[in-house]
Amino acid sequence: MKQFIKWLTITNSFNFIVVLSLVSIIIKIPGTIIGDLIVNLIGLNRPPFSSNTQTAELNIFHYVTLILIAPFFETLIGQYIPIKLLSKFIKSNKLIIILSALVFSFLHLPVLGFLLGAFLVGVVFSWGYILKTKKKGSKPFLIIMLAHGLHNLIAIFAVYLLQLLNIQ
Repeated sequence: MKQFIKWLTITNSFNFIVVLSLVSIIIKIPGTIIGDLIVNLIGLNRPPFSSNTQTAELNIFHYVTLILIAPFFETLIGQYIPIKLLSKFIKSNKLIIILSALVFSFLHLPVLGFLLGAFLVGVVFSWGYILKTKKKGSKPFLIIMLAHGLHNLIAIFAVYLLQLLNIQ
């Protein structure tokens, strides 16, 4: 794991974005499954609470929103602002990452099934943001925003692939 983190600190931005996107997708899957199980157990398996009810037909506006607009605002509100503010008062990066990830997860309400998955993705993106702020000349906001956009693109593709295969 230490070698992986070391590699991430020295790799180029493109590799960082791709790897962070893939890690965030991988970590999101069990989080969302567990989140939906909890939503089902408490009897809220209906719109807008369950993530299973969020797969509507998308048009070009939805794609632009999911791949460009949402990543911009969610990076701003879920990473940039919390990390910038919290780092003035808190010295522990772990605590800053957890608090930033909480903010990020709350941006995904009212879909309760997404909360745990979004929190885990928020941990990955916040950690990546902090890692990139330590590297001189890197652009953490842009890098995390692009990683988030790629994450959403992969998620859209996966949903359509599952629908195509009738696995949903």
